[in-house]
Amino acid sequence: MRIGLLQYESRVGDIDHNLRRLVDAIGRLAGRTDLVVTPELYLGGYQARDSHHALAQSLDGPAVATLQEACARHEVTAVVGMARRGDVRGLVHNSAVVVPPRGEPTAYDKVHLPNFSVFEEGLFFAPGRAPLVVPTPAGRIGLAICYDFFFPELTKRLALAGADCIIGLSASPAPSKPYFETVLPARALETTTGVVFVNLVGAQDHLVFWGGSCAIDPLGGVQARLPYYEEAEQIVALDADALALARKKRPTLRDTRLRALE
Repeated sequence: MRIGLLQYESRVGDIDHNLRRLVDAIGRLAGRTDLVVTPELYLGGYQARDSHHALAQSLDGPAVATLQEACARHEVTAVVGMARRGDVRGLVHNSAVVVPPRGEPTAYDKVHLPNFSVFEEGLFFAPGRAPLVVPTPAGRIGLAICYDFFFPELTKRLALAGADCIIGLSASPAPSKPYFETVLPARALETTTGVVFVNLVGAQDHLVFWGGSCAIDPLGGVQARLPYYEEAEQIVALDADALALARKKRPTLRDTRLRALE
């Protein structure tokens, strides 16, 4: 599985600009990557605040339609962070939308919404209700968004549901950097599943995002690390043989006993 990590800045409120950059990346990286991944809330900007509701689009809205056309043309799957208008009237979710080259798009809605310190997501979004593993032409991906990584029960359920890789979209500001660099290898090791983490860069309002996107192998080793505090993109390849070997060396999935803990 070849994954393009798009560590980009996002212009708050400017969906057209952010979408053009993503469509351009899909075209440039076509043939070299199976998936491209953006940061959290990339399309409208993390700090859109009260504007999240106005910027939110549904899965049949114009932004996803544009991505469907690009993904079909270039045979690439896109995983994009956006404010999504849900099926229940009035609800908006912080979502990771998966747009395949063929078939219908689907969405994971962030389950764990931080509402402390500088974080105010609980004021603007409704929480998701379930984990999600999505089959793609390159393999099965599990979805997580930023604060979700601090809840190992979520990533363990993704691995038990058959994820070959856990894709994480993030808008992590500078104070959270050491926490993520500690927790991400742990999530990979305890699930013996590769983790790809794509973080925002740039400044929005009073927040500065640190980048540092990475790919972590199933035994917790950092396979690739993008620069801190600057835009970058990189293609990483995840090896299916390494996944199988890790699960033989460290059979945590085989030995998981969730029912014994209930």
